Amino acid sequence: MPDVAEASANGTVLHAKDVVAGYVPEVDILNGVSLDVTEGAVVTVIGPNGAGKSTLIKTIFGLLIPRQGRIELRGDDITGRKPHDITRSGMSYVPQLDNVFPSLSVYENLQMGALDPSAARDRIAAMFELFPRLGERRDQAVATMSGGERQMVAMARALMPDPQVLLLDEPSAGLAPAFVDAIFDKVEEINRTGVTIVMVEQNARRALGMSDRGYVLDVGTNRFHGTGKELLEDPKVTELYLGGTARVDRPQELPAEYEAAGASAPAASFLVQHTRRTFIVAATPRPRPPRPPEAPRSPPALRPCTRRCHRHPRWRHRPRPYRSGRMRRCNRCRHRPEAL
Repeated sequence: MPDVAEASANGTVLHAKDVVAGYVPEVDILNGVSLDVTEGAVVTVIGPNGAGKSTLIKTIFGLLIPRQGRIELRGDDITGRKPHDITRSGMSYVPQLDNVFPSLSVYENLQMGALDPSAARDRIAAMFELFPRLGERRDQAVATMSGGERQMVAMARALMPDPQVLLLDEPSAGLAPAFVDAIFDKVEEINRTGVTIVMVEQNARRALGMSDRGYVLDVGTNRFHGTGKELLEDPKVTELYLGGTARVDRPQELPAEYEAAGASAPAASFLVQHTRRTFIVAATPRPRPPRPPEAPRSPPALRPCTRRCHRHPRWRHRPRPYRSGRMRRCNRCRHRPEAL
């Protein structure tokens, strides 16, 4: 990664160098992650679950204090600074969850994001122009809105301070397909206004397709980096992280470590899936032999009743499975006599 002076000369607005961070002592989620974001670019961070993508965004914004490394915004060291100080320096953050005030209206949510009350009215008007759907629902409670509309409210609230850098954590997570397309369109529209975007996204193909640069994290370290097009065309990235040719649904030989463990596959087919760390081998279960027909169960012993109904002497009581204390009824009048 370039030095600070070189990064400033190249128009780097955000620079992270060898960042180490975690949530509990002596357990590091990030293990020396580095990141460079040029001004006006869209940068996407992808990777498997647990790779440290959201942790990196939280560390950059000051929600986590890095144990090692350095984070700079336009050449200024913001390592370990409080989120409200970083916001005033020109950076905003949209978390994946709990990113709106559901009991407030759209207008009130946008007011909560204004740092300068005197300019709040003009910024809200600009947000309603950028998000016309929100302008139509300005007095509606956010709790009654859909997931996609809530995400728009969160993005608009983060844009109220007029930031230079916008951090997005999973903006399309849990949204309907129609709103996923709308959110990505809004991200591109926001970027065209001059805002630099750093985005963590599970929809890797769509995100890399619109990105100027991408980073692939794995186990808290940089695994791959390059332009979005380069990562999409990289066969290793495609195989390991984009659901490419890693899965082979046909019988294959077992890896050596499974053969050494005593596994054999002479009469079974195996599905071998090569992941980033190991092989996952699933044996196709053999069909179970059919169960032998069960022997017919003997009917329960019946003890015919020899008593006659005192109302209808010609009618005997219905025979039933004998149980001590059970009463019989007359087949005609259903009269219950005394217990036998």
